[in-house]
Amino acid sequence: MVNLWEDLETGPDAPDTVYAVVECLKGERNKYEYDKDIPGTVLDRVLHSNVHYPSDYGFMPQTYYDDGDPFDVLVLVKDQTFPECVIEARPVALMRMDDDGEQDDKVIAVPEEDPRYDHIEDVDDLTEQKKAEIAEFFETYKNLEAGKEVSVGDWEDAQSAKDAIEHAQDSTRRTSSAPTPFSRRDAGNYHRVSRPTIPCAMRMGNILSVAALRSRMSTDQPEAGLDHLTVVPTNLDESDGDDDRDA
Repeated sequence: MVNLWEDLETGPDAPDTVYAVVECLKGERNKYEYDKDIPGTVLDRVLHSNVHYPSDYGFMPQTYYDDGDPFDVLVLVKDQTFPECVIEARPVALMRMDDDGEQDDKVIAVPEEDPRYDHIEDVDDLTEQKKAEIAEFFETYKNLEAGKEVSVGDWEDAQSAKDAIEHAQDSTRRTSSAPTPFSRRDAGNYHRVSRPTIPCAMRMGNILSVAALRSRMSTDQPEAGLDHLTVVPTNLDESDGDDDRDA
């Protein structure tokens, strides 16, 4: 069984491009967490406040941040994906945050190959409205939890986000005995996954076909296991009425 924290590298070209493992979904209140000891996703809690995640939210593999957890990343997406989906993402900003006295900064990223986000390269490409919505969510999502206090600080640029990612990678090397991760792109052997629900076999906007997956998995995985495979459509509807610059 693949462990998405231990077995994946931080990204194909970290810190410039990272893998974001989705835990929590845009528009939902469920706080899922990936338990790397299972490994698998569990429901940690439902947010007490009447707020919803502003976008898909998760972590970057092979990282530990100053709060002792895998480094958090919020990926701006038009539509939610699903827990354990692996998105190839481009860091564009860092939002400083304090959570009960612990540094709990958030990397803001965009799907690397979704053309609707091509214009977003750095923090100045995010609208003030988008930044305000993200900050408000994190400032309020624990308001109804007793004894919890969160404060959002400054917004910093893409380079600050990349520096923080490298710091989180260094922290992992100092504290973890995790095995050397394999590259999802280069390994080419999805048969290492021993369960049918494989991590979102896609890069956003560049998706492996079902036939290709069957070919890669046929060595060790029975074809029946593909009944549960989620396939993401390749077409992007450019006429959905959504403003590409609302990110």
